[in-house]
Amino acid sequence: MNQYKTNYFLTVRPEVVAQICQFLDISSYLKLRLLNSDMDFIVKLINTLKMEQIKFCLRNLQEKNQQSQECKKLIEQDKIKLREYWKGIFDKTYFFEIKTLSTPPPMLIEIIKYFIFLINPIEKLRQDNYAIWKEFKQLITKIDNLIKRIFEFEPEKLSKIKLSLLSQILELNCQNTLHYLHGAEFIYLYILSIIEVRRNDYYNFYYDYQNKLLEYEKMIKQLEKFEEKYQFEKQ
Repeated sequence: MNQYKTNYFLTVRPEVVAQICQFLDISSYLKLRLLNSDMDFIVKLINTLKMEQIKFCLRNLQEKNQQSQECKKLIEQDKIKLREYWKGIFDKTYFFEIKTLSTPPPMLIEIIKYFIFLINPIEKLRQDNYAIWKEFKQLITKIDNLIKRIFEFEPEKLSKIKLSLLSQILELNCQNTLHYLHGAEFIYLYILSIIEVRRNDYYNFYYDYQNKLLEYEKMIKQLEKFEEKYQFEKQ
């Protein structure tokens, strides 16, 4: 009788093993390496354990669903108020006024930098003034699309990190620039209004809830996809 246990991980292609092990913590992985079993057992064990874990997390998360819906109602009310406020201070000509400037003042570029940062899916403030000015002028060439993005902005999707960086605009000494450029004033007030509502606690709760939900759904899809791929590998 063979006194040594066979490690069946060694009989499987490395990329398949890697896909299995990426779902395990170190402790579980080390235990599985010692099993004298076949890959079918291991795959089923992995999927069963991880699925149960995800379902447990989802059940806990669903207990907070009512609170999340209450937060969503408050957020929707905020968005209605924001859009009404923006309509009262916005004029399309403000952007064309800025575009006509041959040499934009440095403080205007600073304000635009935060605007570009806000409406784009980026997590870092850009520092290249030329690139910032060029992108802003390109946005104005499609003014109707830009206006739509402005008025349909969803502050609940703003991450905490991005909010923190965006709040740095409050440190700017830009009153002189705002005084003679209506476009700069609108952008500044627009950003401030978003910062003000996003700082409410119910935004943080809703943001965390939605991200956890997406994370668990993604994990389930990954497990299902892996199992399909593994079954294909067996054929």
